[in-house]
Amino acid sequence: SVLGYVSIGAILAVALGCAVVALLRGRPRVGAAAAVVLLGANLTTQILKETILDRPDLGFGTLNSLPSGHTTVVASAVGAVLLVAPGALRPTVALAGGFATTLTGASTIVAGWHRPADVMAALAVSLIWTAVVAAVLHGPRHPVGGTVAGAIAGCIGALAFLVAVGVR
Repeated sequence: SVLGYVSIGAILAVALGCAVVALLRGRPRVGAAAAVVLLGANLTTQILKETILDRPDLGFGTLNSLPSGHTTVVASAVGAVLLVAPGALRPTVALAGGFATTLTGASTIVAGWHRPADVMAALAVSLIWTAVVAAVLHGPRHPVGGTVAGAIAGCIGALAFLVAVGVR
């Protein structure tokens, strides 16, 4: 049921939210950068999935698409929000984002939609787009320690949640 919330409408809502926050903060360039992350990561995933990467059917009952579109949507949304969020909120955004991304990726595997490598590929696409855009936008001057710690805590929290609800 978590996967039902991941849609084109969700991407548009995140893009609009990022634009509003960026404009309220007087940083339209950051809002544009967030849009580049969302658009770039999701288009890259669709192009890879539909035209470049081929997944043989190995009888696992999965749809054999690489990378996972659902995971890309959530991970790129987290990257976009991290770009526009004020520095003090980034660890919290990373915590919630790590939780949401891990829950989404794991859910696609549990639902039989994807193999673990499909989720990893989606994370790689989203991280590359976010890292490149952030480097162009900010350069190496921003510390990321709190953000990384928040993301790790969110991922661990999601895994604990999945175990607690009985996902094996």
